[in-house]
Amino acid sequence: ESASPAAIASGTADAIAAAGHAPGHVATLIVPSDCQWSPAAGPAAPPPIAALPAVGDNAVRKSADLIRNHGARAVLFMGANALRDRGLLAAARIAAKSGCRLMCETFPARVERGGNLPLIEKLPYFPEQALEALGKSDAVVLAGAPIPVAFFGYPNVPSTMIPEGRATATLAAPYDDAAGALEALADA
Repeated sequence: ESASPAAIASGTADAIAAAGHAPGHVATLIVPSDCQWSPAAGPAAPPPIAALPAVGDNAVRKSADLIRNHGARAVLFMGANALRDRGLLAAARIAAKSGCRLMCETFPARVERGGNLPLIEKLPYFPEQALEALGKSDAVVLAGAPIPVAFFGYPNVPSTMIPEGRATATLAAPYDDAAGALEALADA
């Protein structure tokens, strides 16, 4: 709550920073009306937002082994910050070296595109098509994406869209530094 017009700018900056910490939060700033119509003191410097957690060497090693062992029969399934410039460029390096497919969530929050960024196949919406798309691979590495699931419980269709028997590894969880993890994987 802002107690004075002078506190509005710093209170707003603090609320934005609090909402920006992974995995994302809600922040509320209460500003009394007398503070709203009085002159403010000026802008406030934003406080730093904590960096995303780095991924351990073990996750990179397991993911690298899985992609090496399966090559073109592997899929790198991406989400979150893996779909930004840094992550996509690293994923392109991985695909160029291994032949693995690049795929992302059905409805990613944001995908950077254009220029020298690779085209990313989207996981189909309907479960039968999603199972078929991931069924073409023997291994799935999750990079910033959770395990894909069906949006409704369908009769005779599994809820997990990675077909049974496929090797899987989690390189990075959705709130990890997936882009940094992809760069480490590309270097490996």
